[in-house]
Amino acid sequence: MLKNSIVKIREKSQAPVHIDVWTEHIQENQKLCDDDNLNIVEFIPWKFPIVILRILLVNLICRKTCVGSQAKGILGSIYHADLFFDISGISFLDERNATFLLYDTLIALPAILLKKPIIKASQALGPFHNPLNKILASFILPRITWIYARGKETLSSLQQFGLKNISLAADIGFYDESLFVAKPLDSMGHSRRPIIGISVSSVVWSKCQKMGIDYVKVLNEFIQYLLTTHEASIILIPHAIKYDGKMRNNDIPVIEQILVTSQSEHVYFFKEMEHPYELRQLIATCDFLFASRFHAMISSLSVGVPVIILGWSHKYREVLDLFDLPDCFITFKDLNVENVIRVFERLFPQRASLAKNLTSKIEDVRTLADVNFFRIPEFLSDGKLIRK
Repeated sequence: MLKNSIVKIREKSQAPVHIDVWTEHIQENQKLCDDDNLNIVEFIPWKFPIVILRILLVNLICRKTCVGSQAKGILGSIYHADLFFDISGISFLDERNATFLLYDTLIALPAILLKKPIIKASQALGPFHNPLNKILASFILPRITWIYARGKETLSSLQQFGLKNISLAADIGFYDESLFVAKPLDSMGHSRRPIIGISVSSVVWSKCQKMGIDYVKVLNEFIQYLLTTHEASIILIPHAIKYDGKMRNNDIPVIEQILVTSQSEHVYFFKEMEHPYELRQLIATCDFLFASRFHAMISSLSVGVPVIILGWSHKYREVLDLFDLPDCFITFKDLNVENVIRVFERLFPQRASLAKNLTSKIEDVRTLADVNFFRIPEFLSDGKLIRK
């Protein structure tokens, strides 16, 4: 998604553009820094309020922003920017707690305080029933230059909220497949066993834990069912990858827990495949996918692999609606192996027709994803861009 954003921004811009990428993960994104017009800037969320305070003090004391012209790091990046392009994916969701809602607020404040344009690329927002979410969103969202709703549910929420600076655009993850270089996956051999991908999520695991639902146990029971009833080969697929043993936004410990029980020569975990394109290739190898990660769902829909989604908000449903697949969603609150098997047995026999449906709709969805970049030329002639 990040690489596609960089490619598309440069494609749409009318002049060479310098891009700053804000990230908590410096080492992971440093590989993108292959030219002089791309800079990786360290973003530390807990320090960001200090950055906001400095901007406020400069503006209060000096009444102008030129003081910040000598600033470095993220503060310098803010002052030098001509446009903020936010690809956060979700913001101001009712399901988010106060910490995340404050984060959504703070991340937009620099552009607002300095009166610089900010575009929220395709995101899920709303529905603004949560009182705190409603208060914070009512302050921030009307001041955003343009907001792209990722689906009709978000668009409806924004319209009911009285916003006019909005339009529909599909997720940036539906990029042009010419950017996706497939690699053959030979290590599984040429077995005729159906290949079922299981995308795990530490986020869904955490939400299940709070509900008293044993996420790992349910997935293990489902895997055993697939091995015995369908004689399937299983690929375990992470999307948030860290090898520090911590569970926070890290799918590896979840996979390790699953592998303790699901020990079989037909259960695969390709530890060396970490790049988003490689993960998409793993999904393209599958006949069917059971996904707990949003971007695993995006990859599955992009490459024509039928999918069942286990999710926690409308951000999944509204994307499935673009493909007329409303019955492929299971909320984590209803997670049990009986529900998973019931939905799987209804959809798996239809996988050929489902794949055909995905293939017939993907080009229209990619065209809708391109809309995210239509307004770039309005703000960039010869300047600098921040990607958040």
